[in-house]
Amino acid sequence: MEKLINGDCFEEINKIEDNSIDLVLTDPPFNIAIASKLTKRRNKIYSPAEAWGTEFKDNWENFEEYRKFINDIAKMCFQKLKKFGQMVIFLDRKYTGLFIYDFEKLGYIFNNKIYFIVKNPIPCIRKRNYRSCVSEAIWVVKGNKYFFNFVSQFEDRQVFYGNIGQKESEHPTEKAIWQISPLIKKHSNAGDLVMDPFMGSGTVGVVSKSMDRNFTGIELSPYFYAMAKKRIEKVKKTEKLW
Repeated sequence: MEKLINGDCFEEINKIEDNSIDLVLTDPPFNIAIASKLTKRRNKIYSPAEAWGTEFKDNWENFEEYRKFINDIAKMCFQKLKKFGQMVIFLDRKYTGLFIYDFEKLGYIFNNKIYFIVKNPIPCIRKRNYRSCVSEAIWVVKGNKYFFNFVSQFEDRQVFYGNIGQKESEHPTEKAIWQISPLIKKHSNAGDLVMDPFMGSGTVGVVSKSMDRNFTGIELSPYFYAMAKKRIEKVKKTEKLW
């Protein structure tokens, strides 16, 4: 079952039944779309505003406003998670330690960080730094008796590797299937309810459906909502994607 919502996550999460979500898996804005930052898209170099347009908000007036934004979402998700439910959230690696501190104050128990290594990172455009090839997610739980699908000592390490290739959508920060698939597999069971309050390109929904999970996705932008909906509707249950 998929429930896809085009709306403001602050309003829509409130409509969800308390203690009903098994896993929140999401990739919210990072607050990094500054004028001096360059990005590469379709082999051309752009500023974030040029590359992403008006459909994608990724900057706040100051960090404390952004911090409150993330913590407000985490607090709402905590209320909607079942007892022993889990949240895996991608965040800017510059601030993951701070948000772990904040989430623990909200009642979450921190379990681990998860790392994703891109083997073919984009070039360093200004050539004044290392090529950026690492992204991070925080894994927290609501209680200490949680599900984890442990497979083997070799497989169950906190680092995943993969390539970034042709994207499935026009979304500027689309997560790859290989980044989301292991998280769905290890942190939920078939039939569980997975929620993504920042649905974006719909990758979490695509993987959830392919692994026979129920999914609730919320997306503010009508443009990205339509994009995600189209991707998710094309996927068949138990379809192997990765």
